[in-house]
Amino acid sequence: MAEQQKVQEVNVIITNVSLITPYSYKESHYTDITGKYNHIVGYMTNEAPIKYLMEKLSDEGKKLDKVILIASDEVKNPVSTDKVEPEYKDKATTVDILEDRIKKYSDNSKNKLSYPQFEIVDLSDGPNKSKYSEISDAAVVKAVDEVNQKLIKESNKCCNLNVYIEANGGVRYVTVMLLNVMNILEKVYSNIKLQEIYSMVHIDNDDTKDKKDKKTLILDTSMTYASIELFSAMNEFVYYGRGKALSDYFNKRKVVNESHNEQVFKDIDRCIVRLEKMADNMQLCRTEQMIDNFYENENIKDVLMGFIAKYEKDKESDEDPDARIFISVIRNIVKEYSDIYNNPNPNKFLNLPKIIKWCIDKDYIQQALTLCSERLPQYFIESGILCISDKLRDCIQENISDNTNAEKYELSYYMISTFFNSIYREWILYI
Repeated sequence: MAEQQKVQEVNVIITNVSLITPYSYKESHYTDITGKYNHIVGYMTNEAPIKYLMEKLSDEGKKLDKVILIASDEVKNPVSTDKVEPEYKDKATTVDILEDRIKKYSDNSKNKLSYPQFEIVDLSDGPNKSKYSEISDAAVVKAVDEVNQKLIKESNKCCNLNVYIEANGGVRYVTVMLLNVMNILEKVYSNIKLQEIYSMVHIDNDDTKDKKDKKTLILDTSMTYASIELFSAMNEFVYYGRGKALSDYFNKRKVVNESHNEQVFKDIDRCIVRLEKMADNMQLCRTEQMIDNFYENENIKDVLMGFIAKYEKDKESDEDPDARIFISVIRNIVKEYSDIYNNPNPNKFLNLPKIIKWCIDKDYIQQALTLCSERLPQYFIESGILCISDKLRDCIQENISDNTNAEKYELSYYMISTFFNSIYREWILYI
């Protein structure tokens, strides 16, 4: 059988359905931050963001293909409040009403909006649920895992799966777990991308008397929620010495914020490149470069503190959210190096014990052992622990010039590991 051809793009929104109550079902007017979509009307919490995304994608020549509804037991029961239309009362569930309102919006739209497919994911503790408790962790995990499986299955059918999340509706803590799952999916599946996360903000304006002029703002708050990623990126660098997650996080901020300050991101990139270079040297146990990273001119602390000096005191830059976030990142990273920069010696090699101890404290055992084997000889000599006369040093230099294999070693290392242990020992025994 021939392999089914993949579609180019699929757009999916995930929403956690909010229960209709006598107080929640009412006409509300919405707009986006640009004001282009200020005509959207919704009666339910989840309704407006779905309509907004349908309109937005249609204007881009695309369509919303699927809506995944995370639905508790309550939203699958018939709605009895008099606030809903007679055609719905005691006959339709919250889920039914949401689907029907989207269907009517699609049918009556001027742009002939495509009606998306709806899929329901149950969020239920079943008969064991206590009437006094929240939905259990087990139920949340099961529901989010089902969403996870649906997205993986969908990604196998398309080249690009664009995921959107409506974050206002239903049980809010489901969204937190869902975002963590999305973070994993984006890393594992190259064709799955979380595009936007919608939250709604009520705009209070006492001067507005007409309720149609009182708009609720639909906002993309993906970067606010992405603070979870920033925490993970910080942990990845601090504990594992990898800077890619930090780079990915700020690249995402740059893409999302179209009005970003280009110079701020150039300076952020410069710092991250240095951090990544340092991480590479650490992972590959390049001992001389590791020492240089901390103590040479333009070392990592100089570069990072230079960013703070440039942006912290500048009033305009101080209000830049990207600069402020990166300054916070820098302060945490520099704090991790506080022991290394505590009364440093001008001779970089005399700071070796600090670096070795720091590596051991960070559980970088391989790096600590490599520093000991390759750089302790130089430390012993330059610190004066081991004193070598000029005459003996001349003899060693002469031996090196006669021994082509010795030329590849650093002098101090060759003295202790090879010369004193073999050649010099033979001289003493001969004498």
